[in-house]
Amino acid sequence: MAQRRNPTGIGCLPREGCCRVCAGEITGRQVLYCSARCRGIYYRNHQWIWARRAAKIRARRRDGRRVLPGWLCARCGKITFEPEVNHIVPLNGARTNLSCGHHQANLEVLCRKPCHLEVTASQRAAGLIGRPPAAEPPADETGRDMASGSPHP
Repeated sequence: MAQRRNPTGIGCLPREGCCRVCAGEITGRQVLYCSARCRGIYYRNHQWIWARRAAKIRARRRDGRRVLPGWLCARCGKITFEPEVNHIVPLNGARTNLSCGHHQANLEVLCRKPCHLEVTASQRAAGLIGRPPAAEPPADETGRDMASGSPHP
């Protein structure tokens, strides 16, 4: 049977009996992927440690086939020796190891100073990352803080 290809790329929602990447038929002892190649593609786009590594490999400086020291910053184009892998669309505290937010199209390699710090600051100012300030704990009728039992100012 010929394998069916998924036109949208990597399918994040598995279908019963189909490969998560190419939507091909799963045969033999395989459970989620039709081949080791599809398993590798899935993990490079979903598991943070593999996605981060793949993004850094993509950003390595090269001269033809030869790998040069350092990485190229996607924002300023300068060579950096302290690469930071940044989520273009931030995950906002969702620190899951396995997530669709780690797709290679959502990752870029930036230099730590100033690019990554500037991007993070602008995302924080826009409210895209960071947690909202904590609300005051409710007080009971006597004016005491219910969490600690002390008088509420």
